[in-house]
Amino acid sequence: MVNGKILIIFGILCLLAVCLVHGQEINVPEPYEEDEFPQWLQDLRRAEIIFFGSLPFTLLISLQGYEITRYFINDMDPLYTPWPFRSTQAPAYSFEEQMAVIGSAVVISGLIALTDYIIGKITRREEEELRQP
Repeated sequence: MVNGKILIIFGILCLLAVCLVHGQEINVPEPYEEDEFPQWLQDLRRAEIIFFGSLPFTLLISLQGYEITRYFINDMDPLYTPWPFRSTQAPAYSFEEQMAVIGSAVVISGLIALTDYIIGKITRREEEELRQP
């Protein structure tokens, strides 16, 4: 029984020693080189960042636009008043309405990312034309 406890304590001390030695190594990452990634991959990453970065805002805009539209479609019924002034008895959104709001937000975010891609492509082309003699 005593040998088992000593063996466990010895094993724990060995693991701690290995962790301490391994933890002392300092790995400094190297910065990326200029042409390390192809241009299409950089464009894809930028589009992904812009798409997901704009999604919360486009979702808010889509939701607000849908609420205002629903308010006017229902002849300005106080029950359908848009968000900041909404009553507590406002009807809940159906599944189709929720999917329409989310879908429109995704489409708008995609259009924003596509617009940024097109602007970036035009800008790069103009810079290349200026560099050429």
